[in-house]
Amino acid sequence: MTRLQAVLESYDTWTLPHPDNPTTLTKTQRAENLDHVLAIKDARIARCRAALPEIDEHLGILLDPAVHPLAAVRALDGWWAETGLQLKLFPPVAGGLKSKLFRNRYHAKNTALSLTHWYDWPDHPLVAPLDTLLRDLALIVGDAIVLRRPDFAWTVNEDAKEKRAKTVEWGRVVVMRAAQVDFPPKAFDLFTLARWSYSDLHNRKRHGLSMEAVDVGQGDWRGTFVGWTAAQVVNGAFTGDHYPQGREGPVVPGRWIVG
Repeated sequence: MTRLQAVLESYDTWTLPHPDNPTTLTKTQRAENLDHVLAIKDARIARCRAALPEIDEHLGILLDPAVHPLAAVRALDGWWAETGLQLKLFPPVAGGLKSKLFRNRYHAKNTALSLTHWYDWPDHPLVAPLDTLLRDLALIVGDAIVLRRPDFAWTVNEDAKEKRAKTVEWGRVVVMRAAQVDFPPKAFDLFTLARWSYSDLHNRKRHGLSMEAVDVGQGDWRGTFVGWTAAQVVNGAFTGDHYPQGREGPVVPGRWIVG
């Protein structure tokens, strides 16, 4: 049994009071989802840190607004690249899922489609605990942003333009910066991004892609875990000060310099 599997065997789970597609929920129900997250956030963060003592120091740094989060993000990214590959929860593709695949890309098991929807297979006993653990880590990443960027906050994305655009983030509990004069709102559905990080990790492994975080320029990194979102935002992204000549102009680093 791997270390992560042992953690998940006893990891208690939680769900939103209204987990359905937000377009089917009332505004009150969406607000109740936010209230629930805010009510349990501190306890879930403490539970997560207690379950992962090997990275607790780094998680603590993420939650300390006086410290730049880059080193902790790198450590979390490395931990996830190694640990996340220890679990293979995605099932064989069968029945209706098979018909959605291109015929010449079909494999009997471990296909990209089954991997993408690994969290929809409740018959595996570790699916729900892993989903919960990733959401708890997302709470930490979200607080890492909010504690350092007062223009971001935990909220429900009720922006009318986002609704018309049918964005993934609309109606969900997100970390969000409201619209500014020259910039649209920016929302991060960290729960979904964290969940996707499991799929992305195994897809990278399958296709022989690097597990190393890559600096793609202007302080923007691409790694294996959603923590890089925090590094990018804390570095000053998504603010007018970051683009003093407008959205098409050059990027100027924020008060935190990633590098």
